[in-house]
Amino acid sequence: MTFLSTRGYKNENDTFLDVVQMGLAPDGGLFVPETFPHISLSEINDLQQLSYQERIFRIIRKFKLSITDDALFEMIQKAYKGFNNKKICPLSQYKENTHILELFHGPTASFKDMGLQLTPHFFETSNTDPDQKFCILTATSGDTGIAAIEGFKKIKNTSVFVIYPKDGVSAIQKKQMQSVTDSNVKVLGVDADFDFCQNATKQLFNDEHFTKTIQEKYNTKFAAGNSMNWGRLLPQIGYYFSAYADLLEQGKIQLGETIEVCVPSGNFGNILGAYIAKIMGLPISKYICASNENNILTEFLNTGIYDISQKHLIKTDSPSIDILKSSNIERLLYLVTKDTTLVKHLFEELNTVKKFSISPAIKEKIQQDFVADFCTEKEMQTTLRTVYTEKQKLIDPHTAVAVCVSNKIPQEKNTHRIIVSTAHIGKFKPAIEKALQTKDIQYSHQEHKNLQALQTKKNVQTDFISNSYNELLSSVEHFLKKNS
Repeated sequence: MTFLSTRGYKNENDTFLDVVQMGLAPDGGLFVPETFPHISLSEINDLQQLSYQERIFRIIRKFKLSITDDALFEMIQKAYKGFNNKKICPLSQYKENTHILELFHGPTASFKDMGLQLTPHFFETSNTDPDQKFCILTATSGDTGIAAIEGFKKIKNTSVFVIYPKDGVSAIQKKQMQSVTDSNVKVLGVDADFDFCQNATKQLFNDEHFTKTIQEKYNTKFAAGNSMNWGRLLPQIGYYFSAYADLLEQGKIQLGETIEVCVPSGNFGNILGAYIAKIMGLPISKYICASNENNILTEFLNTGIYDISQKHLIKTDSPSIDILKSSNIERLLYLVTKDTTLVKHLFEELNTVKKFSISPAIKEKIQQDFVADFCTEKEMQTTLRTVYTEKQKLIDPHTAVAVCVSNKIPQEKNTHRIIVSTAHIGKFKPAIEKALQTKDIQYSHQEHKNLQALQTKKNVQTDFISNSYNELLSSVEHFLKKNS
């Protein structure tokens, strides 16, 4: 399978494992396969009686990863071993024709585990030089950081460096990261928002002088741990096929019937996984992109204008989608246009003037699949409270954003809709209690064992830096020197 960058770079010799190791393409773009494999309806039908691990194996192997089937299946078995639910991502009914896909049963209680428990196994296989070291550099808006740490910390010759907005994550998300004691992990708070953190990591990847210096001094290369890395995004395609197979198995739909998908989105990777699933043959008729008050994606998908020039990030109780500069919109625009020159121009514009616009024809093509709306903080709280009162079901604020937006978007008659639930309630108890206006809530039947264990852990990763790129470089080099 051949890969290329959304901005035009292409090397016929780059394998999947090369792409995983590089993370970002040399031209600053994001890697995508040149073509996508097809999954037939018959093959989708055959997924019904299989375990999640067997399902995702059948999907991923279609990409011809230069990994043997036996090795790939062993990686998948290891990756999903530590989940709290044997179905890995169970599908539960919310109301008639509407279902919730639970993606939070992994070791760090977030949907990020669905990708980041498998990506490190790809990465470990890609490193054939026993002396070469790697540093997984990750910016996080809350969940990716601990998921990257949990996935990569035991990989040989690999360290993990995570930066996050120090006032832009929940208390539990911060506790998860700050309590990590592994010597090959560094967690650093930044006095800035997530967009600064993400931009700084991209700048570092493209900083030839610094990356060359680190390689020469410490024999270390940088790699991406978030959804900029195709190896992280690939596993996220699989759970949409799995959810469709569950609907078939439960007798909710007939083979070939289309479904709708609603996803709370910030960096656009999760919903892009569903879009790629459709490219591969999964019958999806509508994608609903749900934003919180940082509604840049709603504006873009509805107007064709991506404008962050006058926007400031708003801190909300759904911090994992508190994002203005969405990485995977770049992949979407490439997949829709197949025009790398255009994509490069648009994102150079975004970097320089903080704004770009697409043509009416491209906007119309995107809107054939996507609809978007957003949810205010007050609406999120009302939705969370309503779900608890009417359904006796606790959901986290991100899921509440998705439910709220789903309620605003008309559902096609007799069409089933899947609402994606991205985080465990245990990560957002203060926000839930604020929304429900009480602390007298029974969590016992929904506790996550790894979150419970946090209560006895001490915070050790408490360093902070200012919003300075040079300060970040100094911190990264100090960490690598200490671990060399």
